[in-house]
Amino acid sequence: MVGADRVILREIITAACAELTVTISDSRSSATGRYHSLNVEVTVPDETTRLALYRTLTSHPEVKIVL
Repeated sequence: MVGADRVILREIITAACAELTVTISDSRSSATGRYHSLNVEVTVPDETTRLALYRTLTSHPEVKIVL
């Protein structure tokens, strides 16, 4: 996941994965420090949950990229 503020990204992930066990770790920052990426590990119970989580994360205005 990529965005401008690591703290806000963590809050977004935590809220979206409220009922799931999630591990979040810092990854890289752009050369200018404008963008930051986080690694997110989460086990989802089914495809429906995975798609809902993806839609929630990609629709947030602070999130630039979700892979």
